[in-house]
Amino acid sequence: MSVRLASGAAPFVVARNPQADSRLPYLVRLPLERELVLKTRAPWPATARVDCHRFEEPWPGDAEIVEKTRVLLCRRRGAAIDLVLDRPRQSRSQFVFTR
Repeated sequence: MSVRLASGAAPFVVARNPQADSRLPYLVRLPLERELVLKTRAPWPATARVDCHRFEEPWPGDAEIVEKTRVLLCRRRGAAIDLVLDRPRQSRSQFVFTR
């Protein structure tokens, strides 16, 4: 299990996907021990599920950053990752991996 708390934790970062032909226009970087980068349809799951897939390349050094937010909690629990951000609205999300 990996847990990161706010002090010294890497931020949650959303950027534009540099792959112009992708139907998933955003990248999100989850600050786990082994950094996880996902391609997503939306920058944050505001209303329902958001389709996402693993980004198989390293995080782009020249990524166009859309959002950078301090992380209160990022924890892997089996097939799920719980994420809590330090902001007043839309601060909690869960990423669930399916086949």
